Amino acid sequence: MDKYQTRIREGAIKRAKKRLAMEGVPPEAITREEKEAIVAEEEAKIKATYRDLSIGALISALTFGSF
Repeated sequence: MDKYQTRIREGAIKRAKKRLAMEGVPPEAITREEKEAIVAEEEAKIKATYRDLSIGALISALTFGSF
């Protein structure tokens, strides 16, 4: 894994732990597959956030560049 993927994975794991804590589910109560699924969902959310921010920055740069 490259540095970018590692950072996303670490952030997803933190978010998954927080999500389980907010739901009141102890980590021992779910299977490894369920944990992986939750982390994968969180990774997708993080990637979508980065993608949206990148698109917004690009639009802003193009808009400000035309003035």
